Amino acid sequence: MATIYDVAKESGFSVATVSKVFNHYAGVNAKTKEQVLIASKKIGYIPNLSAQTLVTNKSWLIGVIFKEDLEQGLVHPHFGGILESFKSMMEKAGYDIIFLNQNFSNNELKYLEHCRYRNVDGVLLASSSLPEKEAVAIEKAGFTCVSVENIYRNIPTVLSNNEEGTRQILNYLYTLGHRKIAMVIPPLKSLAGRERFQAYQNFLQKQGIPFKEDLVIECEEYSVPSACEAVEKLLNKCLDDFPTAIFAGYDQIAFAVEKILIKRGYAIPNDISVVGFDDLELAASITPTLTTVRQNRKIIGLRAAELMLKRLNDDEQVNHSEIIRIDTELKVRNSTCRARTN
Repeated sequence: MATIYDVAKESGFSVATVSKVFNHYAGVNAKTKEQVLIASKKIGYIPNLSAQTLVTNKSWLIGVIFKEDLEQGLVHPHFGGILESFKSMMEKAGYDIIFLNQNFSNNELKYLEHCRYRNVDGVLLASSSLPEKEAVAIEKAGFTCVSVENIYRNIPTVLSNNEEGTRQILNYLYTLGHRKIAMVIPPLKSLAGRERFQAYQNFLQKQGIPFKEDLVIECEEYSVPSACEAVEKLLNKCLDDFPTAIFAGYDQIAFAVEKILIKRGYAIPNDISVVGFDDLELAASITPTLTTVRQNRKIIGLRAAELMLKRLNDDEQVNHSEIIRIDTELKVRNSTCRARTN
């Protein structure tokens, strides 16, 4: 089996330099690193992770706490893209990704206990429902944390600009003449739900449009059954004062809105316009295709990885309370048209 000494001989560099390459030390120039890696591949050298851990006091593991209501895992329409880009960048930096859960070897562990058991170097918080107390406890225990869905004390966060996205979609409806705009709110237990609902209220106030309780309903969970239940309730309570448009604060809700409206005999968009938020893959293929706001999930994941790497490298310029908002993009499709006139 090839050793680090064989790599040094093959590459022409010292054992110390080769060791620095494999242990990801800063200060090794790119050309040297490339030559060492080529030499190691040529002779079939595989670094020993246990030895690396002893030398650097690092496990080279990043834990991911990932919880979502749909229980779709890595194919989740929103989180999947974020986690894929985060994983790609962290792996390029030499880290492996593991998922942390509360069920381990038939025992229930707290997330903090699982972090300690795995000895992870950092933790990505990808959950809209992880309690503040648990997140802060993980950070205080010395684990480097970054969040991509919620804002926690002294933990940097990367997420979409929910206020901007809501304003984009509502401004578009306003330019089409819509003044009676209903909203199906994502779960208010989530940051996205709260921020998008607040932005909706702010928009109405700015435009001088009265807020009407009968035109809003909360979806209690990020799930299809919950979305359908909320939509049915909204339509039933606003029959006497029907909106010209419905803003679904999450695309999965918008899909339910379209399905139920069509089932009830409404034509979209001629009778009523429908808009969403997220630009999930199905938005461009559903009938009618959905006007929505695109979240740049790839950029969210990449920026989160950048933050994680900076923190792991003790970059003092990182603000532990930093909140990075990623711009959204309006995607106009077939589910909207000018407001009907009575």
